[in-house]
Amino acid sequence: MRFCEKLKEARTKAGLKQEELAKALGVSLRTITNYESGECYPRKRD
Repeated sequence: MRFCEKLKEARTKAGLKQEELAKALGVSLRTITNYESGECYPRKRD
């Protein structure tokens, strides 16, 4: 299972909307949308 699929599954199991997840993580709605569509991935922190 790819990251985008895992993220969406975890979000929906938690009962969160994309907007709610974005706010909780401190990122934009567009970022969450891009992650879930597989257009981009989060960067690793050092």
